[in-house]
Amino acid sequence: MVTGYQDSLGNPDLANFFPFLRFLDLQGNSRKIRGAQRACFRDFLDALIDLQQGDEPEINIDEIEHLRLDLFVAGTDTNSSTVEWAMAELLGNPKTMTKVQEEINHVIGQNGDFQESDISKLPYLQAVIKETFRLHPAAPFLLPRKAETDVEILRFHVLKDSQVLVNVWAIGRDLRLLETNQLDIWLNFNALIMS
Repeated sequence: MVTGYQDSLGNPDLANFFPFLRFLDLQGNSRKIRGAQRACFRDFLDALIDLQQGDEPEINIDEIEHLRLDLFVAGTDTNSSTVEWAMAELLGNPKTMTKVQEEINHVIGQNGDFQESDISKLPYLQAVIKETFRLHPAAPFLLPRKAETDVEILRFHVLKDSQVLVNVWAIGRDLRLLETNQLDIWLNFNALIMS
């Protein structure tokens, strides 16, 4: 897009010197600029529709519809379920909920004027969110991986080219990996990041 503009604007155009010739677009600069502008305003759906059109379409309209739905659901469902789990965990732990409410009231106040810069001033809320991600990951498994070589993991022999699924849910609940107060761990983690 940028190179299209540069090429068009860098070329001499007779219409700049003889405005009555502008409608002829002798050098094709107006057409190039319009094409660059159209490319600028295209979105993901436009690109998919382009793939669907032509003699041999690379994707059909049903696949576009399913992909669009998957992206919409994935983008909204994971966020809303994380918020729901955080609220459920807070309702089950009133002391933690009170601390979060006090922190929010202290930083944001009663007027509710919240800015993105306020996030760094809410370490306890950040710790609660990270703990929610640990206890309730958006998906229980990471994307499948493929073993590049034969390897032994925790006394299990994994053959080369085996598909490996990492169970994030189980890792987050493994008591051997957890400290007594996980929120304190996240608060210390936040402090390290902010310093």
